[in-house]
Amino acid sequence: MVGFGLLIAGVVLLVGPGPGLLLLAAGLGILSLEFAWARRLREQLTERFAAAGRSIADRNRRAEVRVLHVDEDEQDDADEAISSTG
Repeated sequence: MVGFGLLIAGVVLLVGPGPGLLLLAAGLGILSLEFAWARRLREQLTERFAAAGRSIADRNRRAEVRVLHVDEDEQDDADEAISSTG
């Protein structure tokens, strides 16, 4: 009963001010202790969020490599400019 109450409160708070996602997660966690459908849903959501986190981390690493590469090119250009004037 508590799990369903948290789910309903979470849905209401998704459109209002408050921790809607947190209450949804808590409600689903409580329901997953009792119902197989809730456990399967929790496992699916956990995997999807983990995959999304890995994707974001990979994207950030690629962006960091591009930034470092640009910085190295700029440093090489600056070094060439200094050596050509001296």
